[in-house]
Amino acid sequence: MLLDASCTFPSDPSSTLGPAPLLAVAPREERAATSPAKAVVEGEAEADDSSDDREPLLDAWSLAAKEDGPSCRADLTALGFKFRTVPDKSAPEKSGCGIPHGVLVLRGPTGVTYDPPIMVDCSLARALVTVERIVQEEAAEALAAKIVRIGNLGGFACRPRNSRKGSSLSAHAFGSAVDVSSFTPDKGAPAIVARDYADATKSSPKQDARRRFLRGVYTRLRRHEADLTYVVGPDFNASHRDHFHLDRGGWHFWFNR
Repeated sequence: MLLDASCTFPSDPSSTLGPAPLLAVAPREERAATSPAKAVVEGEAEADDSSDDREPLLDAWSLAAKEDGPSCRADLTALGFKFRTVPDKSAPEKSGCGIPHGVLVLRGPTGVTYDPPIMVDCSLARALVTVERIVQEEAAEALAAKIVRIGNLGGFACRPRNSRKGSSLSAHAFGSAVDVSSFTPDKGAPAIVARDYADATKSSPKQDARRRFLRGVYTRLRRHEADLTYVVGPDFNASHRDHFHLDRGGWHFWFNR
């Protein structure tokens, strides 16, 4: 498999990947600090004051920034990703947004093409190994096929939560989230979240199979908290009717709003 890990990508990826909705889920909701640097300090203070051995709660920036960029990208190379390297950032931009160890993922380890390519932090890209494994297992079971393309609504986007003015920054603002909207198999019609996830009064056996596939993927992704901080989708609210939100935003978001 070809690898294009040595290329760099423009430092302003927001022009190519548009924003997508982001909401948290009960019982704890997302809280992204207005100042990521401040959130890191707050996390350290929590750790110093704690009487137990729990790690500090981390925001999206600090969770991703503690990774080693070259090591993470070496993992992607070994796993068979096709990607382009985005220059590392030591601190967020003045807007508060930024990706610590960015990559533009074109193709994943199972041969899946991301359409369009997704701009995310390397730590989230690495978690796609688990995502793709689950997707391919569910596709084999429900569709008797292999998924070759995953459609998405975007990864990095410098914007507040839910694109609401005045809200704290979304996990998308740090490349720590991506919204996936469709799955195309090597044979048969694509499984589209907006069309195929919900119950239908009338459906064909092929539509039923696509629904089983989507629901199987969604259910299993929500169980893999070691790889993804949170997953939300159509069962949560209407804002997610057309995609699955995959997130490595950090527990600071969910526990401290």
